Amino acid sequence: MKALAWAEGHASGISRTSRAVPQSASAALSDRTCSSDRASGVTIAADVFLGPSCVFTNVLTPRAHIERKDQYAPTPVGRGVTVGANATIVCGHALGDYALIGAGSVVTKDVPAHAVMVGNPARRTAWACRCGEVLPEDGVCARCGDEYEVTEHGCRWVKSGE
Repeated sequence: MKALAWAEGHASGISRTSRAVPQSASAALSDRTCSSDRASGVTIAADVFLGPSCVFTNVLTPRAHIERKDQYAPTPVGRGVTVGANATIVCGHALGDYALIGAGSVVTKDVPAHAVMVGNPARRTAWACRCGEVLPEDGVCARCGDEYEVTEHGCRWVKSGE
């Protein structure tokens, strides 16, 4: 993983296939990551899509007159995650691999792998395949054929449909 640094208006260390705009020096982006906003204390894995104007907060109780940079809460974003436009991720909450966060959602707790989260506060409404399709109850993706073990509390990839 290559960290993204922004100093004096110039980017350095941008991941080789990322498309990015200015990021915080404490943000880290992996390969094949698309980013469109600033982040502090956020670690972003490979193949992540961050929609326009999505926001990652960095402190739970911010105040303009009190500097709290030492209180940035780590926010790991797993492989293959999609965060929709205008979504807000409250700091300190992990987004599991291949989770799908709906546009405008506000994430206030950890998100399990493959969870589809929507609303304010975000609630799980379904499970998503690695290809982005919502999984049916039987756990077999209609688009790619991947198979998942789906329960009330989790979703686990079992085998590829290819």
